[in-house]
Amino acid sequence: MGDTRRVEVGRLGAAHGVRGWLRVQSFTDPPQRLFEWKRWLLGDREVEVLESRAQGNGWIALLEGVADRDAASRLTGQMILVEREQ
Repeated sequence: MGDTRRVEVGRLGAAHGVRGWLRVQSFTDPPQRLFEWKRWLLGDREVEVLESRAQGNGWIALLEGVADRDAASRLTGQMILVEREQ
C-alpha cells in the first residue's frame, strides 16, 4: 500500500448468505470501531456501509452495490481503507 494518506482498518472475507453480505475482519481496537466509518475505500472505489452486525465470533456487513453472493464473492480479500485524517 503505497498511499500514506490511507490506513488499512480491515479486510473483507467470504460471502455470507445469498443477499450480498460479507464477513469482515477488523483491525481496529475495539473491533466494532470499524463500523463507525460509514464509507470505506476498497482500492479506488468508495462504498457506503448499509448495515453491519456481529455474527458468531466476527462481523458481517452489507455494502452499497453488492446485491448478491456473486458480487460479494468478487470482493473477498479486499483491504478496507480509510483516509488517515479520519
